[in-house]
Amino acid sequence: MIRLAPTRDCHGSTPLNSALHHRPDKMVQLLLDRGAHWDIDVDLGMTAIEWTVQSSSERLVQSLLERGASIVQKNCFGDTVLAEAAREGLESAVQILLDRGADWKLQNQDGETALEQAVKYGHDSIVQQFLDRGTDQASKDETMWLNRNPLAYAAQSGWASVAELLLAHGALMESTDTAGMTPLLWAARWGSTRVVKLLLEKGANSEAEDRNGMNALAWAVEQGHDEVVQLLSC
Repeated sequence: MIRLAPTRDCHGSTPLNSALHHRPDKMVQLLLDRGAHWDIDVDLGMTAIEWTVQSSSERLVQSLLERGASIVQKNCFGDTVLAEAAREGLESAVQILLDRGADWKLQNQDGETALEQAVKYGHDSIVQQFLDRGTDQASKDETMWLNRNPLAYAAQSGWASVAELLLAHGALMESTDTAGMTPLLWAARWGSTRVVKLLLEKGANSEAEDRNGMNALAWAVEQGHDEVVQLLSC
């Protein structure tokens, strides 16, 4: 089979790039079957598999991986394909990538891992995938940005269901980051009422203070989160 040359138009786009932009999956698959160069940058320094993940096409992710697309290559922000799939909520793609040995611990430029991307965007089922694969330590990891663990990010983002998953797998409820903030402090600061309620029910220390002497109630008052203030004042 003759492989298609990676020709570009006046804007620097390849045929595969154009197909990926407009998301006609059949056309992308046809170009791949005809030997399109999937392993070169198609636009903005991104390869075909990165565009495919961002376009939420799990079938094309599988097709590119079968052709040997890299699972460790990072984009200009330092995100791996697994991290992008986790952020976009692509359950099947995450499963495929994990089956192929993708490492969730690889960090981007902000120190964020694939697990943290799933936590930040509230993708319960993907967080569960990581935990089901024996990565319970992931829920306790404190090597991320500012030394926060994933529970702190769930608390800040307000994802109570994700927080509950992490707690069930041993997340450290009283862990502190470099600012002395616990998950409860983050939840109170950002007005994450459901997470505050969950953490209090699990026995979180409401008197814990950060490095500036602020406890959860002080943060809730300062930020004007009335419901959280009521919870913490009971």
